Amino acid sequence: MQRNAMLMYTSCGWFFDDIAGIETVQIMQYAARAIQLAKESNGKDFEPGFEEILQKAPANVKNFGTGKDVYMVLVKTTNVDLNRVGAHLAVSSLFEEHVAGERNVYCYSTKIENYERVDAGIQTLATGRAAVQSKIVLEKHAVDFAVLHFGDHNLICAVNARSPDEAFSKMREDLKTPSPEAILRKLCA
Repeated sequence: MQRNAMLMYTSCGWFFDDIAGIETVQIMQYAARAIQLAKESNGKDFEPGFEEILQKAPANVKNFGTGKDVYMVLVKTTNVDLNRVGAHLAVSSLFEEHVAGERNVYCYSTKIENYERVDAGIQTLATGRAAVQSKIVLEKHAVDFAVLHFGDHNLICAVNARSPDEAFSKMREDLKTPSPEAILRKLCA
């Protein structure tokens, strides 16, 4: 929290007079991360107060009325948590040859465990488990993931906190086995 709180006071973010400018958006991202860590570590939620202050700051860009609008559109949507890191890892695993073992994803260390990939034509399904840890705040999280690539730019990815082994195995098998409805749709097409 302290690191991000210090970064949010970087002078370039407050030098310009446009709250929608790239510098100020970066500063708000640091503030958002400090707020996120405060909520996760001690349960205090500073976000409503922060949004109230930003509501009073007019934006120069016509698409944004206030600083709160800028925050909601350009900052909140970029918040990173360990599930999002797990999603990044899951999707990138589809496009790499060697997925097992430890690897770095930006400032996070990750380790894919229990990985399985099924290819069917241009479609690919990958399921697995991973451990994710921030190298900065040392926060750890274990995730289960499933990612389906339909070809081209069409992907669906789901990430959740680690489930019991039986539930994970059932999820994996359910994803690999088409439902009777899907088989009927295919036959009737």
